Amino acid sequence: MIKIGQIYKHKYSPEMICITYIEEGNIRVIRPDGKVYTHFTEQDIDFWWNKIHEYPTWNEAVNNKEFRHE
Repeated sequence: MIKIGQIYKHKYSPEMICITYIEEGNIRVIRPDGKVYTHFTEQDIDFWWNKIHEYPTWNEAVNNKEFRHE
């Protein structure tokens, strides 16, 4: 189940995203460089991404060293 605060890594590249918003099947994500994408679907996430970590909030997720590549 996809939830706000989860961090995903792309299956075929080093790219990472964090889930920041979910409403009626529309998923908004943020990348470590700050770019926001607003039209992800659950099928997109399941097909292209692997969950690597989960935090209680998206704010905690984007502020951890793993997501910021420190």
